[in-house]
Amino acid sequence: MHDIRLGASRGGESNLGWKTYDEQSRLRCSVDPSISWSKVDYELWLMFMASPSLQPPVVPFQEAGTRGKQHARAYLSRVSQHDLQIQVKKLLDASISKNTKASYETGLKSFYSFRKEFGYGQLWPPSLYDIVQFIAYLSCKTCSYATARTYLSAISFQCKIQNLADVTQNFLVGKLLEGMKRMSRSTDARLPITLQLLTKNFQVIVESPEVKVWCVGSSIIKSAMRESLDRPGGTSLGLDRLNMNIWWQGYSGLKLLKLNKKLNWLKHFEEAPDIMVIHCGGNDIGSLDLYTLLSKIRSQLQLTKTHFPQSTLVWSQILPRLEWRHSVDSKAMERCRIKVNSIAASTVLKLGGCYIKYPDLIHNISQFLMPDGVHLNEMGNSIFLNTLQGGIEFFILKLGRVYPDGFS
Repeated sequence: MHDIRLGASRGGESNLGWKTYDEQSRLRCSVDPSISWSKVDYELWLMFMASPSLQPPVVPFQEAGTRGKQHARAYLSRVSQHDLQIQVKKLLDASISKNTKASYETGLKSFYSFRKEFGYGQLWPPSLYDIVQFIAYLSCKTCSYATARTYLSAISFQCKIQNLADVTQNFLVGKLLEGMKRMSRSTDARLPITLQLLTKNFQVIVESPEVKVWCVGSSIIKSAMRESLDRPGGTSLGLDRLNMNIWWQGYSGLKLLKLNKKLNWLKHFEEAPDIMVIHCGGNDIGSLDLYTLLSKIRSQLQLTKTHFPQSTLVWSQILPRLEWRHSVDSKAMERCRIKVNSIAASTVLKLGGCYIKYPDLIHNISQFLMPDGVHLNEMGNSIFLNTLQGGIEFFILKLGRVYPDGFS
């Protein structure tokens, strides 16, 4: 009774300090069962039971507003336990970038599917045996070392935010990843820097006139041009050192079957290019039956060569997608994409042109796409531009007609 009377005398105008202390103390004990009911919570005691002169002032929380208009609210009296849980989730989501979050979600989905396929329990933290088998599974699926490392990082992150043991840091896991890295190494198809190559480069720089390059295509080209603005080499991709001038022409939704109409229109503004990079066709897949589409693609590319006889055509490989415009059957569309690429590339090569492939994107495409499943994210655009730059330089130096020539 002494405590109640004391709280009543120090509870402000309502004389209910003892009641507020009791409510807040019970709330804390319900959240944390380890708190002893027999011990005084001194923080709450100072707030509600101590004399008014010792109580800390309640500082109002300042809401955002326009300058000169200040609105305050008593922060502590309005935030619930549910609000705190929501805020914790928001802070965790904000701690990693959107691209990293998307990669982690893909990794966790793959791990979930693996354990479901082999009948392993969906328990956390996963056992070391599960992790070891998962790495072997990824290796059998010919996933790259980078993909496996990203997926394990997702599992590690999930363990850490739940304060669970992180078995991905085990010595055995590290050695398996190292072995996967060594086994997946490909032969570098790039030529070493030799005196002969340097001399050839120097002759191209000194003797060759300006080389005009058109990069024409769908929104992939449009996004790549925007990304190039922030690169050290700019929109010329650093190829101005070889006296090259690149003209970017990207149009959202452009179809290969309407390419020649667009090219004939562009001829009114610029002279015909020395090199014409064509990146489109993804929007055509599924619009017609495959046989008809392949026949029309051959005709379109042959017509392009007729209209631009002095230009070297470069077919830029159509990239995979997770979402397609004309079908929800992604596997069937992927088979069509491979066939269309094969026919288009062989047609261009027969016309004396060249072919650029994107092995770093093709084998790990899910990591490099925006949430729409179609367009490249920032990292994907960077890889696309790096490969495009290397391919154009490879062709202008007459080192080959397929780039990179060491990959399928």
